[in-house]
Amino acid sequence: MKKHFLIFAPLVAVFCSAAYAQNVEVTGRCHLTYKDSVNARGTCKVHQVGDTVTIKGTVEENGQKYLAIINNSKNEGVLLGAGTFTLADGMLVKNESDEVRWRNGYELRLNLR
Repeated sequence: MKKHFLIFAPLVAVFCSAAYAQNVEVTGRCHLTYKDSVNARGTCKVHQVGDTVTIKGTVEENGQKYLAIINNSKNEGVLLGAGTFTLADGMLVKNESDEVRWRNGYELRLNLR
């Protein structure tokens, strides 16, 4: 059974009095890769409400931004680069608390510690 992208379970227990009220945002470091052509590291903000996780990342090297939206209940996600380009969309090959991977080869790793 896959561990879904529920990164915030321990944080939710601390910040929210009701177990169902998941609405947490944290800042960390992310690493976005695609085969040999993309190797982007930088800061990211991760926000979760229920089964939906939104990751807003910035590439240190050039300031470019990307956005990933993960729907854990469907095991699907979309990855947008530079605000407008769809880089990946659909079912996820890997969906874990520190890594998500799309079928076309895009991978996003998170370090939120």
